[in-house]
Amino acid sequence: MNYNLRKLIMRLSKRAMYALTLFYLGQPLLFAEGTFGQSIHEVKISVRFENVTVPEALRQIEKQTSFKFAYSKDVKFLKDRISQNHENRTVAAVLTSISNSTRVGFTQVNGTIAAKLKKPTTTPDSNVNRESSGSGQNRTISGKVADENGEPLAGATIQVKGRLQVGTVTDIEGNFVLRIPDDATILIVTYVGFLSQEIDVASRSAVDVTLQPDLKALEEVQVVSTGYYEVEQRLNPGNVAKIDAEIIERQPVVNPLEALQGQVPGVFIQQSSGTPGAPVTINIRGVNSINNGQRLNDGTILPNANLPFIVVDGVPYTASSLNSNELQFINGNPLAAFRPQDIESIQVLKDADATAIYGSRGSNGVILITTKKGQKGKTSVTVNYSRGVGRVANDLNLLSTSDYLNMRREAIANDGLSLNEGDSINLSDVFLWDDSRDINWQEELIGGTAEQTNASINISGGSKQTQFLFRGSYFDQTNVYSFDNSVFESFSGLFNLSHTSSNDKFSINLSTNYTVNNNQQNGGLNFMETALTLAPNAPPLFDEEGNLNWENNFDNPMASLELEAENTTMTLVTNSLLRYQIIPGLNIESTIGYTNSSVSESSINPLSRLAPDIRQAGQGTLRVAESSNETWIVEPRVKFDREFDFGVVTFQVGATFQGSDFNGLTTVGTGFTSDLLIRDIAQAPETRIAENRFSEYRYNAVYARLNYNYDDRYIVNLTGRRDGSSRFGPDRQFGNFGAVGVAWIFSEESFLQDNGVLTFGKLRGSYGITGNDQIGDYGYLDTYGAPISEAYNQEVSLVVIRAANPDFS
Repeated sequence: MNYNLRKLIMRLSKRAMYALTLFYLGQPLLFAEGTFGQSIHEVKISVRFENVTVPEALRQIEKQTSFKFAYSKDVKFLKDRISQNHENRTVAAVLTSISNSTRVGFTQVNGTIAAKLKKPTTTPDSNVNRESSGSGQNRTISGKVADENGEPLAGATIQVKGRLQVGTVTDIEGNFVLRIPDDATILIVTYVGFLSQEIDVASRSAVDVTLQPDLKALEEVQVVSTGYYEVEQRLNPGNVAKIDAEIIERQPVVNPLEALQGQVPGVFIQQSSGTPGAPVTINIRGVNSINNGQRLNDGTILPNANLPFIVVDGVPYTASSLNSNELQFINGNPLAAFRPQDIESIQVLKDADATAIYGSRGSNGVILITTKKGQKGKTSVTVNYSRGVGRVANDLNLLSTSDYLNMRREAIANDGLSLNEGDSINLSDVFLWDDSRDINWQEELIGGTAEQTNASINISGGSKQTQFLFRGSYFDQTNVYSFDNSVFESFSGLFNLSHTSSNDKFSINLSTNYTVNNNQQNGGLNFMETALTLAPNAPPLFDEEGNLNWENNFDNPMASLELEAENTTMTLVTNSLLRYQIIPGLNIESTIGYTNSSVSESSINPLSRLAPDIRQAGQGTLRVAESSNETWIVEPRVKFDREFDFGVVTFQVGATFQGSDFNGLTTVGTGFTSDLLIRDIAQAPETRIAENRFSEYRYNAVYARLNYNYDDRYIVNLTGRRDGSSRFGPDRQFGNFGAVGVAWIFSEESFLQDNGVLTFGKLRGSYGITGNDQIGDYGYLDTYGAPISEAYNQEVSLVVIRAANPDFS
């Protein structure tokens, strides 16, 4: 149910509701000014109707005003057409003209205007009875009509069952007085947005009526998108789940997909660790491929072929990491480039009907991310700031020092070893460390406070034809590791501009999102594991001078913090959507998009990580990596939508042209003799190219979709696509994909209407073929590489990594 609409109706002023009189009795046109918002008597518009239906005319009015129209199925499929020209006239005058030319009447309820077929009966004056003809005496009955909270309902309709011409409406206090024939026994009480009620008044002169909200009438019309078309969720034969901004922006997460956890059935989302900016695993309806990003014996890392296809504002976005395979950030978190506050909605496409239109890219599901757009109205500035902290909620109950040492001694004895200090095995915790120490390493190592800051500024506004939005945001997050100063920072900017021509035929939407993420991590040690396994009598981590403690051969876990890793990712996503209406119901569109992601990484392995007695010059190492990925896409399409006597037909045909280029280079510098020079790879005594990657990806496709909707009850959706991908072998480079989806909204059948139990029921199903080209580039070619082992006879050789396969697909 549309909760906000229900609340709006509940809170209407008594004066406004009193003006909504007898609409359902057939009065042609009644206007009510709301207690807030605009009145249709004040707002002026200029529109031209050229042989259009009533819904098409109302959509033109919606584009120029803040009003929304709600109309029944009878109005939606009404064949009446109008041709009118209105210059600088009020909305009320335009609607009056439409009503005089058609069979449709209108009523304003604040910002919403209801449209319904007019009834042929005449309309009485407010609170004046219409008595049936014929003989017989009359009696008077009075009462009050209210909602379930006791609030009076002004303008509720009271009619005599079987004699609907006899009726009245409630006044501003919800009261009514009605003269009815003596033989009348049943009154029908109706009110917009509430269930009608029949009242037995055979022997009563006064009655109080409580109406219940009509959940079906107030049900929210949720529109979902597959990226190529939009459809009402109730009329969609496919499986599409939608999460709106209201839910997403409340989540204190880095990756916007984490906001979907627990929200969408069939979607598994898990962050790999609690460190800031850690990668996220995403699976829709399970794992489909054995290639899950694992590393082979020859060093090759397979692509993760189980990732969903992700589209941001119509532009494909890689879900796999661009990071080097040689550095700490091997997986990465590409979707951390988007702030949850910038997201308007995330939609998950799961079944064949929804994903087949993506052909060879849709078998792992599709995730559509839509960023926010500007809204018409006065320019507004919104500033948001939040700060949060986090700590480990619960500690495990670990052994004390005495219990731990008893266990260790027993284990040593069970292994048949002697308990002498001179034993060759390293038993520092038993013989060398202070058995009077009892340290809770959970508190010492993971007892810190994680901090999180989220700040943004939003500027939006515009006219009825041009709207704009600018949003800048900052986010940072630390972790609970006590001695770790790792931090994830993100700076992002979003700009959106929309424009519609004065005749509503041409529209353009431009959107650009630019993000800079900086992830600084210290060490590669899992402090959670160390906190649970380090002996409770281990030496202090630092000596009296604050330096790392190395006494008694203590393998100090803090040494890993000397390792430093940094990752900076810059992401640009820009797209434009151009639309032109040739004739009503026939539109041409084109999406043009471009993304550029660049990653800069460094990893420092200094000498200070080693104990002084084993530290040697030449053990310092620096790794640096640079990579970038550019993707472009152009998708022209033609859409046709027409209502016929036999139903609504929607047809769409289009094409896709896409390309992607990736470059990556990793350089390793070794042999540093001093940590003072280790940040400059030019000072490395020895350098080598550890990784050099380059790939091109090209993709073309044509597709078509046909949708048939009869009476909002029977829906058939046909989808077909032919794909060509450069990732497949020459003999299998093109493939055909398609799906059929059907739905039956059985709650719209006459035998289930107004049953009082079932508000909505639908049976749906789909069958289709989708594919997966997330298999890496050049997999069908002969692939050679240098062996991991030492060169043979001082010569570098090449070995075959993969044999050619023209049927690879």
